[in-house]
Amino acid sequence: MMKNTGYILALCLTASGHVLAHDVWITGKQAENNVTAEIGYGHNFPSKGTIPDRRDFFENPRLYNGKETITLKPASTDYVYKTESASKDNGYVLSTYMKPGYWSRTSSGWKPVSREGRNDVAYCEFVTKYAKSFIPGEQQMPAQLYQSPTGHELEIIPLSDISRFSENVKLKVLYKTSPLAGAIMELDSVSYLTSSRHTHAVEHKHPVHKAELTFVTNEDGIVTVPSLHIGQWLAKVQNKKSFQDKSLCDETVDVATLSFSRN
Repeated sequence: MMKNTGYILALCLTASGHVLAHDVWITGKQAENNVTAEIGYGHNFPSKGTIPDRRDFFENPRLYNGKETITLKPASTDYVYKTESASKDNGYVLSTYMKPGYWSRTSSGWKPVSREGRNDVAYCEFVTKYAKSFIPGEQQMPAQLYQSPTGHELEIIPLSDISRFSENVKLKVLYKTSPLAGAIMELDSVSYLTSSRHTHAVEHKHPVHKAELTFVTNEDGIVTVPSLHIGQWLAKVQNKKSFQDKSLCDETVDVATLSFSRN
């Protein structure tokens, strides 16, 4: 019954749009032992962020290959991170997060503040944004690696080889290591985001966004998506809870993205 309800809700959500806050994603590439990662922040997936003075907002990205963790170092260019000590065997899980913080909709726009000492806040959320992707190696990435949680509070876990066009995409959402049922998952491809089908008001700081595909996780926190076309994709899910101290903020919001390519 829940599966059918989720499908109906997915259809309704696909037919409507919503205001798009700044998303966070991460992408990476490897040449020999050098890995370069770019953090995206905004609305232009898969490009790196462009808003200045945001370096302190993000945790340095990390690589994990099932054996060791490598923390990347900031490059001279904002939103770019590098390491020269990566191996090329089974590939890496690449992850980062935007540090927790207050964001409020005020009479003069969105500000990184709480309600404390202000009377111009219409809505406040305490937000953490997590991002993850994969860097392929010379050998096929073991399922044990891409199915392993990174430890993010909210996370999207592939249960299938999502890089292969011949396979369905099966994703699981975990919140505090437990399956999250009823979570809304959006999927957007680069080809969709750059096409005329996507009515993206780029001149607006928080444009209205209509996702290419929308699904709802079942009771096990899983969505199965058949026939995703070749290209780069971004999956996104969020979880909201009431903030404990309403004098400070209204909601706690966790957002997780997974960027991946279909070949």
